[in-house]
Amino acid sequence: MFVIPDKFIEEEKHFQEALQKYLKGEMTENFFRGIRVPWGFYSQRGGKKLMCRVRIPAGIIEPNKLYLLGDLSQKFGNCKLHLTTRQDIQIHDVNYENAGQLLSILHKNGMSPRGGGGNTIRNITACPNSGLCKCEKFPSYKLSIYLSQYLLSQSFATTLPRKIKIAISGCDKDCSLTGVNDIGIVAIDNNKFKVIVGGGMGAKSRVGNLFEDALNIDELFQSILAIIRVYNNEGDRKNRFRNRLRFLIDDRGFDWFKNRYLEEKMLINKEEFKQKFLSNDINCFKIETEGEEFKGDDDFFKFSVFPHNDNYCYVLLRIPLGDLDAQGAKRLASLSNEFSDIYFKVTQRQNLIIANVPRSKISEIHNKLKEFLNEFYYPDTLLDIQTCKGATTCNLGLGNAPGLGRAIIGTLKEIKISYEKWVGFKININGCPNACGQHPVGTLGMFGTVRKVAGRSVLYYNVLVGGKNKCEKTELGKSVGMIPARSIPYFIRELVEILDKFDNPKKTLEEKGMEILQPLIDKYSFVPNYEENRDYYKDFEKEEDFSLQGISQGECGAGVIDMIESDIAQADVAKTPLEKILYSSRALLVLKGVDAISFDDAVINFVKYLVYGGVFPRKYENLPDFVENLKKGVIPEEEALKYANELLREVKETYKNIDSSFNLPIRYEVPDQEKKADTSEVFDLRGVPCPLNYVKAKLKLEEMEIGSSLILYLDEGEPIKNVPASLKEDGQKIVSIEKKGVYYQVVVQKIH
Repeated sequence: MFVIPDKFIEEEKHFQEALQKYLKGEMTENFFRGIRVPWGFYSQRGGKKLMCRVRIPAGIIEPNKLYLLGDLSQKFGNCKLHLTTRQDIQIHDVNYENAGQLLSILHKNGMSPRGGGGNTIRNITACPNSGLCKCEKFPSYKLSIYLSQYLLSQSFATTLPRKIKIAISGCDKDCSLTGVNDIGIVAIDNNKFKVIVGGGMGAKSRVGNLFEDALNIDELFQSILAIIRVYNNEGDRKNRFRNRLRFLIDDRGFDWFKNRYLEEKMLINKEEFKQKFLSNDINCFKIETEGEEFKGDDDFFKFSVFPHNDNYCYVLLRIPLGDLDAQGAKRLASLSNEFSDIYFKVTQRQNLIIANVPRSKISEIHNKLKEFLNEFYYPDTLLDIQTCKGATTCNLGLGNAPGLGRAIIGTLKEIKISYEKWVGFKININGCPNACGQHPVGTLGMFGTVRKVAGRSVLYYNVLVGGKNKCEKTELGKSVGMIPARSIPYFIRELVEILDKFDNPKKTLEEKGMEILQPLIDKYSFVPNYEENRDYYKDFEKEEDFSLQGISQGECGAGVIDMIESDIAQADVAKTPLEKILYSSRALLVLKGVDAISFDDAVINFVKYLVYGGVFPRKYENLPDFVENLKKGVIPEEEALKYANELLREVKETYKNIDSSFNLPIRYEVPDQEKKADTSEVFDLRGVPCPLNYVKAKLKLEEMEIGSSLILYLDEGEPIKNVPASLKEDGQKIVSIEKKGVYYQVVVQKIH
């Protein structure tokens, strides 16, 4: 089994010392963040509590450790465990002062959160059924444990340019989603493996390239280490938006990367892996022979019970949205007192497997489960929705993805459907574009985004269809449009009622997705006026109006990026050249602090701030006239489409080249009079919504001399909570905050 490296125990002292300094006020939050995040301690939304992400290599956890995690959540957390899509287990709502004690207990019991966050090698995932599945060519859990022990002991393990995600599949069925990880490993026979590099999910998802097609076990370890060393040496450590492995390969070229890899590989002695790790015996589970399928009318037998040899089977439990009550976890672990051979596995769909259950004891264990679990039926079906934690705890979450998930589950339970037809139909939901909920590979995927409706922020979800995991041939879901969050359950209900008429709903949606979905997208895209129905302006399980309040660190940045990418996505799917031009012209204006509510404003301000500002060439100076002539129908369709596509390409290229401080590249000459005109900003920011108020303040500060001060007037609520915090994160000094009746006066000193 996995043994935490001695290095972790040795380095714990540094974390404990830093924590005490932070608690005494001797270390700033910004500095302490750089220490705690690589240790797997994330600040939750609001900044007062921590989440601890415990590594579970290959998702395998023994009963005593599951029991301990449940106990620790009761003692230090919120009495729940959260199972993640990378087979980790999270403890939420941990007080800062308890983090050191929690870490110490984990280490004493052979577990660690080290590398659970930051620029580290994240938990190495494996097929959830590895060691139990008759299809696998090689037990992927073994490789996960080997690689975890070796790589985490290396000096670079927690100081990479950015995170590295590795997934291992035991066969081409690709249960571990190797095509959308930085490094994917797939067994092709008992001692041969192929390697895929450069995949990843997020705002810019992509499928990895086949890199090696037939490595033996020694060559495989050598290959993985060489890939990581090249990334560690060559990765961009300055630009956070361009420093994942896939961007390094894109920027430098696949041939360049392959040549650097071959150079690095020559320096590695492959024998060191065999000497240190391949001699370890971790094959401690009963596996490998094929048994007969179970038969029975009970849905438990139909959906949850699977044989893995003549005498044993495994049980797959649906854990709704990955949230497991801590007491329930302890009761599950205690089953080992009666069924001594069992162990547990966390799956990528946030479920739990009980392995090594005696076939003769299935009914008995079923009865035990019913005593303390309510919602464990129908795993891997339509009802088994997968979400990230979203705005409930995540600092970057825009939408309450679990709240939406619960609303959909409630709606689905009202429909009479045959779940057998819906096995393998994946609904994956993410509260923002970052893809912790794996929306790009869902049969139906969704991620939260923000749009303005009559000047108010409304939470939408971008809907994708057709995601499939197939190693290097993985297919990413394609966007079919956006729907306001509040309409999603109704949309899902009608979609399910349509698809349930077919024998194979999943296949039907894959083949006819756009044809079926487009009319539904159009039907459910309407948002009523605020006065008519305020619910559309609220998130699920919330009483207050939706806002970006509570997002920290990248908070305003998350809102800025989301607004830009929402407009670019709309331009991509626009049905007419005019629509494509209008969305393109508005997309980047937020970076100039311009809130263009109407498209006419967007076109005019595009010229004023982006053309005359040197961001776009002067040929777009005629944009307002071109749009007017297009509306009049005097421009040929072919000419209009060419113009629109060129503009969109320019917008995308410009967006790709913004720096990590959201500064637009100045690529063209700026006339003096226009430079002067662009500096006139009003900084009475009352009435200016987030994140535009932050952007306006940031731009004004950029014009000022270092050491000078800027006075801002900000509204109560979201503006006063978010803007000073974001400017402080930028490195500026907040001198004072003073309430002035119904608004606030904030004095900011420019530090750099």
